[in-house]
Amino acid sequence: GVFLGVLVGVLVGAGCTSVIYDSNPEGPTAQLEEEPDFASYTVQNLLAESIGWAVENYPPSDEEAGGWIAINLPRGLTREQYITVAEQIGPRAAPITPELEKELPVYHIGWVWMRGDHARVDVFRPVYVLSRGDEVVYQAITLHMTRRFASWRVERTQPWEMGVVALPPVYYLPEDEAEEMGMGDDAGSPIEHEVLDASGSEG
Repeated sequence: GVFLGVLVGVLVGAGCTSVIYDSNPEGPTAQLEEEPDFASYTVQNLLAESIGWAVENYPPSDEEAGGWIAINLPRGLTREQYITVAEQIGPRAAPITPELEKELPVYHIGWVWMRGDHARVDVFRPVYVLSRGDEVVYQAITLHMTRRFASWRVERTQPWEMGVVALPPVYYLPEDEAEEMGMGDDAGSPIEHEVLDASGSEG
């Protein structure tokens, strides 16, 4: 079949994220020139349902930003794709920005592998009972998922001990063209204002 493998991992020692395809996720990986197809609704649904599972099973407390969360997705998504995935997750999910990273609980996606109707995803959820101050502790959970038509379902999970799987680097929501040219709001993006106003985090 057509291979749609996508792997987003942390290269230990390199200090960066490398997006690669891997036809054998258990073996050594190799850098390829082809980029993952984030425009694919199948891939976007996989990202959304992975974070959605983590939020449903490990929700933020009511005291934490009014139920709002920020999401950190793989590098390479466009601004529009990032926003689309957030909207699929729910009305209180927002793409991560430097400002929202300080104010909201963050759920991360790291390693992603997909072939046909099967996928594995490492999703990271915050563990506040073990966190101290600004240092948030995260737990990685590997989701083994299957797809029927456009919907993904978690078949089984593999939780990891805290700190065993490295947290992926943050990939902030890309700025739109107006903001990149200095034409945007210097006080923050419209998405930041909307989330911070609704969550009561902005004074």
